[in-house]
Amino acid sequence: MVGLCVFGSGESIAQRSAAEFFEDGNSKARSGDFADALQAYSGGIAMNPDHAPSYFNRDLAIELNNSYTTDADKAVYSGPINRGAQDRLRNVVQAQFTIEDLSPERAEAFFVRGIAKSKSGDTKEAIADLNSAIDLNPTYAEAYFSRGLVRSSIGDQMGAVLDCGSAIKLNATYPEAFYVRGIVKHSLGDVNGGWLDLSKVGELGYTID
Repeated sequence: MVGLCVFGSGESIAQRSAAEFFEDGNSKARSGDFADALQAYSGGIAMNPDHAPSYFNRDLAIELNNSYTTDADKAVYSGPINRGAQDRLRNVVQAQFTIEDLSPERAEAFFVRGIAKSKSGDTKEAIADLNSAIDLNPTYAEAYFSRGLVRSSIGDQMGAVLDCGSAIKLNATYPEAFYVRGIVKHSLGDVNGGWLDLSKVGELGYTID
């Protein structure tokens, strides 16, 4: 079992709050030091077992630390997350995404059909339907996010980043969009930007079962 990190000369663990451990963990994760980040998040949890963001970011740090490989996928998906790990992490959100309280608007009809086509593996037509939904309703954050998921699944990671960014501009508290954008940024080698997004997910109180 690893021990807690030693912080600052003369500063005891007991003098640090869960929030301080959390921020220290985020700083270490942004630099790619996931092992020490894990220790910092664990220290925060020891100080406050109810600090949900520490649990969330610790789980992410474990996943990212375990996902680092030097296999052939890294030739295209550079950074701490390889293609297989990225797909697994992204699909956690995809599986949890549900359609709620739809109105008769045509944009939502295209949205629903696009989601259905995506689930059946018809990604080309799924994107076409989601494009139509966005054309009819340019403020449809869920359609941008869903298109980002589809684009990521077919390897268009920059398109996924742009779509998640559009969803976030329309809804600044959209944790799933921050999550997926963070995962994709990591896969593209933007460790710092990716971890900032993933940290935001924890701050918003989003959890993954």
